[in-house]
Amino acid sequence: MFLDDWGRSTSTFPEPFDAERDYLAHVDGKLRDDGVRDFLRARGITAPEAATETLVGTWSVQAIGMRKQAQVERALSAGGIEPYPGVRPLGA
Repeated sequence: MFLDDWGRSTSTFPEPFDAERDYLAHVDGKLRDDGVRDFLRARGITAPEAATETLVGTWSVQAIGMRKQAQVERALSAGGIEPYPGVRPLGA
């Protein structure tokens, strides 16, 4: 989503996020904001830091991370994410 919005506003269309390659290379095991910064850097994009986390409509590092987190939470709530084989529900 962010990359599409960025592309439309700047007329530059970065390579889309690849869940396997980009997640492992830029996001996995990092704090949310660090993963956002690393991924954007890999696409040649810089975003400002936000003074607060109230800037949901902006393209700050924190706002992009919050937007991604909201998408993950919606997918989890909708049952749209498959667990790894052998994973049991919490408390089971």
